[in-house]
Amino acid sequence: MKKTMKNMLAVLSVLAVAGSASASIWSGAVDDDWDTVGNWDAAPVPGSAVTIDTVGAVVNKYAGNDATGLGTMAVDNGDLNIYGAIAGGSQTIGNGVGDVGTITVMSGDGSFGGWNSLATWDFTLADGGGNGTLVNNGGTIHAYGNWFNVAAWGGTALVQLNAGHLIVEAANFYVGAGGVIDLAGGTFAIAGSRLGDLAGLIDSGGLTSYGNNYAGNYAAGFAWDEVTNPGYTTITAIPEPATLSMVALLGGGMLWIRKRFKS
Repeated sequence: MKKTMKNMLAVLSVLAVAGSASASIWSGAVDDDWDTVGNWDAAPVPGSAVTIDTVGAVVNKYAGNDATGLGTMAVDNGDLNIYGAIAGGSQTIGNGVGDVGTITVMSGDGSFGGWNSLATWDFTLADGGGNGTLVNNGGTIHAYGNWFNVAAWGGTALVQLNAGHLIVEAANFYVGAGGVIDLAGGTFAIAGSRLGDLAGLIDSGGLTSYGNNYAGNYAAGFAWDEVTNPGYTTITAIPEPATLSMVALLGGGMLWIRKRFKS
């Protein structure tokens, strides 16, 4: 069985246990390790509704004991750092008014078809008016299903892609006025031919390259590829002032967004 199918089944398996989900609320009573049982009122198991809601909390999910099949995971307040793997049916970050939550994928496989550091069916950041941040420093983040919303209904949200992959197959993908996806070394792949959507997102300031806005000047900051990952639009950022050298390095494998948008 392909790795991507195994990863997807790990997420979908939560549906079989959703009806008996138990609550797992972080207390951090012992240390900062996710896998320390005493840090939870009830340790997470497949189907659990996991909540991290402690201002200033730092939770580390180390490699070696993957947390898959979670029912839901909400990082309302605090920081979750992922060195291993977490998968669940729906995940939220900083959704409530006044909430400030962050998930950082610290490391991982980082490839398109490899194992996922963070996998989910639905993903929402700051939808309830809070502040949510999702950072990828080298793993693979994969949203399979219905929603991938970045400050869709208010609030402030940042998706910071420093390395690795962000793969979005969600049927509903939306970045609101308070949301930004910043590409700064990683790769963003979204299912389908979505260049028009991405162009609009760049123009609105919702998709940036190394923190810079390239509205109306896509080729200066971005390149796209629909060959390496068939069925996906894959977009990467070009750091300044290396635009011309990147053209030579990428050769024919990457095409400038501007060419496609104007065709």
